[in-house]
Amino acid sequence: MLLWILRALASTLAGLCIYLAVALLLFHVNLQALLDDELYTDSLLEQNAYERLYTDVLTPQNIEQLWSEVSGDVAYLTPEELHRLVRTAAPPEYLQAEVEANLASLSSFSNGESEDLELYLEISGPLDRLVESTVDLLTDRIEAKPLEAGELIQDVLDETEDSPYTEDVRSALESISSGELEGQSIRDLTGLSEEEALAAFNQAFAQVVDNPLIDWRYRDALRKAEPELRQVFREGDVRELLRQVARTVAAPALEATLAEFGRRLDSEGRLPLVPLLAEEVAGISESDFQASADRWRERIQAVLDRTRNYGLTALAAAIGLITLIYWGRPGAGVRWLYRLLIASCGVSLAFLTVAYFALPRVVDRAVEGAWMGDEVNVEGFVVLTLDVVISVITARLESFMWYFGIAFALGILLWTSLMARDKVQERRKREDRGPADDSRPVESVTGEDSGS
Repeated sequence: MLLWILRALASTLAGLCIYLAVALLLFHVNLQALLDDELYTDSLLEQNAYERLYTDVLTPQNIEQLWSEVSGDVAYLTPEELHRLVRTAAPPEYLQAEVEANLASLSSFSNGESEDLELYLEISGPLDRLVESTVDLLTDRIEAKPLEAGELIQDVLDETEDSPYTEDVRSALESISSGELEGQSIRDLTGLSEEEALAAFNQAFAQVVDNPLIDWRYRDALRKAEPELRQVFREGDVRELLRQVARTVAAPALEATLAEFGRRLDSEGRLPLVPLLAEEVAGISESDFQASADRWRERIQAVLDRTRNYGLTALAAAIGLITLIYWGRPGAGVRWLYRLLIASCGVSLAFLTVAYFALPRVVDRAVEGAWMGDEVNVEGFVVLTLDVVISVITARLESFMWYFGIAFALGILLWTSLMARDKVQERRKREDRGPADDSRPVESVTGEDSGS
């Protein structure tokens, strides 16, 4: 009786050790997988995140709000045009390359392969493309404006008189400053004499550069480009003047708008993200942020080491207990193991399958109708983030389902193999005894060990 009690306690302890070993080792494997950048890059691709960033998150309305906070009074573009130009300057392929590069760097740091956390965003290229695309759009607008014939004065103007064409030139220059190009057409002044054209230009130019209501960046760029613009307008071609203004004035004005942002870039035209995260998100210095990141990495590595070591220790203890319990009867020990394997893996597989299919529905119901009104609509960002998070979780659940499914199948295969072996052994014993011994009962191997 005492031996039976000790065997039962040892069997229970061995089972607990096996479950503990499996739990610790699975946690170790899962945490190690969470440090692998491929898990996140695959989930982002699966959710088409880079394309959805422009369709669901950076909508024309959201970009307009964000751009107004960055650019101040410079408003060259409509929301739809700005959305198209931002997508052209930073296409989904660019976003994918930058995200994957930073995920790889973060994974390298987390795994101890690199000592410092370094995250960058290559931004100089997109900024240059944004300026170029904006100038191209303004030029296209100018080309699309029809010419309106004007009544030309043939008499030579006295230098003291105001040119009657000053208003046309002034409004044309100011239209580029706002980017709106007001009016349905452009006044055609190509019939002016050179003296008339220069008089109109000088008067209009002085009014524009002295107007405090016009953005200083535009006025400063006008002053620098004055000789070239005066030369262009000698024949009174307003459309050509606007083309030249778009090429030589609009770009510097927009670049001046982005100058504050550009000062954050390093010598390679990259935006360091660690100082940004430290100062503007965490509210600490970069050195403190790096020290905090180092501490978190050490904790993660310590957890990985402990779960691996404790899991292997528990597994070794379980194997030792099973060996002692079924000493001299390895068949019974194997049967105990496969029964435990089939039962535990079957229950775990069923639970994981339910979680795999139920998780997206539960999250959708939890966040349904939870959006808050704001100037920048965050619904698209929240939905995209949740979809990526769910994709990461379901990817891990799917991996566990494969683990337990394979183990469950191995348990069934082992069980059927042992059952087939028992039947073969039983048949051979009957054949060895012969017909005279058929009346005697035969104990199968399975029956012999079942009591154990």
